[in-house]
Amino acid sequence: MSPQDARKLRTPALMAALDSEDAKEGLLAFQHKRPPLRPGR
Repeated sequence: MSPQDARKLRTPALMAALDSEDAKEGLLAFQHKRPPLRPGR
């Protein structure tokens, strides 16, 4: 895979990761200075 192809794939993958429930919970946990809640894990 060329670097250009990798860059094209990186943005959608990053956006999906940042929009995940884990990412949202991680941000809330950080803001409230508590460990993240991970039900079902």
